[in-house]
Amino acid sequence: MVLAVFAKRAVTVAPVLPLEVSGLRVAPLAHLTISWSAVPVDERGAEDWVGVYSPHDVPFLPDGVQYLDYIRTAGISHASAPLEIVGLGSSFSFRYHSVRNGMLTVLAESEPVILEGDGCVPAQSHLSFTGHEGELRMMWTTREPTPATPAVIARRLLQDKAVLRPFGNASSGVVAEARLALSDSKWETSLGTSHTYSVTELCGAPANITRPDLFRPPGWIKDVKIVGLVPDAKYELLYGHGDCWGRTVVQAPPKVAPDGEFAMIFYGDQGAPGISPLNDLKSHSPPGARRVIDEVARRSEDGHVKLVHVMGDIAYGLGSEFRWDWWGQHVAKFAKHVPLMVGVGNHDYCVPGLPPAKDPSRVAEYFEPSWGNFHEWEFSSHGECGVPFARRFHMPDNGNGNFWYSYDVGSVHVIAFSTENNFTRGSPQWDWLLNDLAAVDRAKTPWIVATGHRPAYQSEDYPSDTQVARHLRLDLDELWAEYRVSLVLAGHYHAYTRTCPVINGVCRGTAQRPRGPVHLTVGTGGSTLDSLRCRTFHWQESCMATYGFLQLFANPQELRVQFWGLGWQEDDEDPDAREKWGAFELLDDVRVGPYQQTSLIHHRNK
Repeated sequence: MVLAVFAKRAVTVAPVLPLEVSGLRVAPLAHLTISWSAVPVDERGAEDWVGVYSPHDVPFLPDGVQYLDYIRTAGISHASAPLEIVGLGSSFSFRYHSVRNGMLTVLAESEPVILEGDGCVPAQSHLSFTGHEGELRMMWTTREPTPATPAVIARRLLQDKAVLRPFGNASSGVVAEARLALSDSKWETSLGTSHTYSVTELCGAPANITRPDLFRPPGWIKDVKIVGLVPDAKYELLYGHGDCWGRTVVQAPPKVAPDGEFAMIFYGDQGAPGISPLNDLKSHSPPGARRVIDEVARRSEDGHVKLVHVMGDIAYGLGSEFRWDWWGQHVAKFAKHVPLMVGVGNHDYCVPGLPPAKDPSRVAEYFEPSWGNFHEWEFSSHGECGVPFARRFHMPDNGNGNFWYSYDVGSVHVIAFSTENNFTRGSPQWDWLLNDLAAVDRAKTPWIVATGHRPAYQSEDYPSDTQVARHLRLDLDELWAEYRVSLVLAGHYHAYTRTCPVINGVCRGTAQRPRGPVHLTVGTGGSTLDSLRCRTFHWQESCMATYGFLQLFANPQELRVQFWGLGWQEDDEDPDAREKWGAFELLDDVRVGPYQQTSLIHHRNK
């Protein structure tokens, strides 16, 4: 989000005009409007912009302007913009900047914006699977000075719609409870833990620099496991402590069994939406993130979607802690109702020469093979080394923390493996994969879906990534085939692609009658799309560049794989006179059937 050209300019402060904001005391996720109409039209320039600052009194520095985000004002005739503010534990302000003769001048400034309840009120709420039937995990963040013991109070509901009345300190947040007539059981309380992390845990600059636009304390991260849930039953959850509570209604995970039908959503490479939807149109922040998040939230409302799985390059923090906060609060639109599962990507974890003592994946040696690009700064986390990824989420404990693990949902066994750690034959991760696959009960979960970040099959031509893809095929293709993995999903490339059922670069059967896994790349969660065109390969069946997500329907007979993406539309009335994204459309639809035969590969003897 930071533009270097702004940071390098000298700064002067002119007599400051008022910058109007539609509210000065607002909720932690607030929708506001900002207006710069007080700036005379003849004083506005083509390079003018409004900067977002938190805390509100961040000083002007000669070596850099510490804004979190910005809005270009050129071409906005009504001199105002919508905002979506996320609580960061401090106040906000907005400043109108103009560049005059190479000098950055502040022409207007808002009064401080205070976020009410931005302390103990739960934020960035998200559910996840624990890996055990009848359980869910709820996590959220607070910013009280001393951590209080978090609690989740749950009860089963009989009806879908609740009649609500205030609960606790309703003025401090959106807190309510259903009337007793809607429940067939008493409240059950689960207690959890609080933790945080400090700047000293991060590996290098810029992530380990304490500054409003770089490292800022993440607050207290709450972690509560909820047990004893009845499969598919609806529950009301109150979560928090004292007078500070959040509320959600969730559906317990489905029974692990071969029958039933349900949906799951997968995508990667998202990033945190910017402060204003106008930034999405002008490509200053991840252009598609807000659209994808809002559409996934809409589809998660009816209870048919059982989980959302993000396959790495999650928030694109890249050393700026606030981006993880912004992303977490945006995805809470769906993640406090539907479990959110995450995998690790290169921009979440990789740091050249990462020392084992700083590595949250707890591996003996950082993975930097001569044929990979894991050591290149362009592909790194800019010093984060996986710490926000490892501490802000809690995935099932049956592998290696959040880095590799598995879980069952209905008739599907889902594997999340790490393409950023050593995946080669004989490594700890490879051995874990072998054991996990061998232990799958196909009578209960006839389908296996593997998810990683980097794809083994991709049609775009990035030479260093292509080398990594070749080794993913060499070390994992036969493993997937022997254990009849139906789908291998990835991100990394900011595009959508789908292959035939493929092993070692050779198509094996058809999607309806496969003898190998279908590989899909879904790096379409919102980050700027790739510009390279797709090359033609015999195993390639679909390739396109747009924003969207994979919606996977599972039933006893097949996996139905649908890619929903944004279509194009022309907007000739727009002052910019350029193409805009239209509505979500079904752009790819394929049905994957059961394996037609078991592979005869015997990798243990090799």
